[in-house]
Amino acid sequence: MKSFKEITPPQAQKRSFFHQKFQDRRSDPYYWLKEKDSPEVLNYLKAENTYARGFFNHIQPLQKELFQEMKSHIPGSYDTDPVKKGSYFYYVSWIQDKEHPIYKRTKELNTTSKEEVLLDINQLAASRSYCDVHSLWASPNDDILAYALDEEGREFYTIYFKDLKTGQELPHAISKVTSDFVWANDNQTVFYVKQNPETLRSFQVFRFNILTGANDLVWTENDSRFSVYLNKSVSTKHIFIISSSSDTSEWRFLSADKPLGNWTLFCKREEKHEYFLDCGKDCFYILTNRDGAFNFKLMKAGLSDHDPSSWKEIVPHSEKAFIIGLSVFEKFVAVTIRQKAIRDIFILDRKTEDLHKVSFPESVYCCRTEGNLEYQTDSVKVAFSSPIHSITIYDYYVQTRKLVFSWQKPVGGEFSAENYICERVFASAKDGAQI
Repeated sequence: MKSFKEITPPQAQKRSFFHQKFQDRRSDPYYWLKEKDSPEVLNYLKAENTYARGFFNHIQPLQKELFQEMKSHIPGSYDTDPVKKGSYFYYVSWIQDKEHPIYKRTKELNTTSKEEVLLDINQLAASRSYCDVHSLWASPNDDILAYALDEEGREFYTIYFKDLKTGQELPHAISKVTSDFVWANDNQTVFYVKQNPETLRSFQVFRFNILTGANDLVWTENDSRFSVYLNKSVSTKHIFIISSSSDTSEWRFLSADKPLGNWTLFCKREEKHEYFLDCGKDCFYILTNRDGAFNFKLMKAGLSDHDPSSWKEIVPHSEKAFIIGLSVFEKFVAVTIRQKAIRDIFILDRKTEDLHKVSFPESVYCCRTEGNLEYQTDSVKVAFSSPIHSITIYDYYVQTRKLVFSWQKPVGGEFSAENYICERVFASAKDGAQI
């Protein structure tokens, strides 16, 4: 292969083209490169790839060395931390030299318990040039598996349904949609989101019956600044439609037991008002930036108290701490707060409304709540990692305030955390700010 010094960089032709929009005329001489199936575009891309290979040819030995070193730290085969949902523990298996995960579940966490393969993505990928399974959820009664599969790479998914008793695919599927969907509690209704085929903005919510194939539009977001998302509370009481722009949000909710019912608007959108909602069965918890709370504050409201003036403040706004998110459980709320560039998890007792911080074994770390699908629980799963420790899952028992180790992502090679020290050091800027 020639040296990069001997190769002339390819030059894309300029062709006259103008965009006419918003009373503005804009030149775009490279608009022709948008035609991804054009032989001219493909030839130009091949020329760019040839030039890139020549440019980096002299460092190929180093590339291979670095690749092998990085590969040595990737574990061969392992299972992820099992997550409890309903009657089963769900987890993912990664197998040595396999490109894709295998989704599994079991009823008991012991060596004699029978494991069930829900979906082997390697088998799906064997007959496809591209294969991405982005969402995978079992029905509330554990009998039907729904999963979203993209076979092209443009994030247009088909949602398939698999009978886990027979192993057979159901006859009805949903094509050309996003991977965002939730189950209603009747085990046969699924709500999903459809995107605009040109802009890819998610803007419509549909209701689908997996037995009959009935398909009904339930919500359209007409404001092009907003995209639409779905969520379901851990309590399984409510399903939410979220309309969200860069600085404004609006939530609607529906009883998950009544999928044919009417959606209720929680709080009408107001410019620059962002809020996030979760359900505690008998009340709602809200993160809101109303009234100048730019770092957000935590509020509480009754199921029919949608007027912000009636909300009760639980965790006040702080100029030094940013409230990132919350997860509501039967007895407590896990609140994620970032302060001094460290993300922490605080536990709010729902009865006393006392708040305490989860203590971790290091001073420099990243943490988040993860894999919490059971509403009635005495513990919350938290994921912890640091510059010298791979992702570690703990069960934090709220009553005793103790972290109990559950799982750690293995690291291949000769790495040992004991060979390193990680500490946090502050320096003072000229204005006294701590860096």
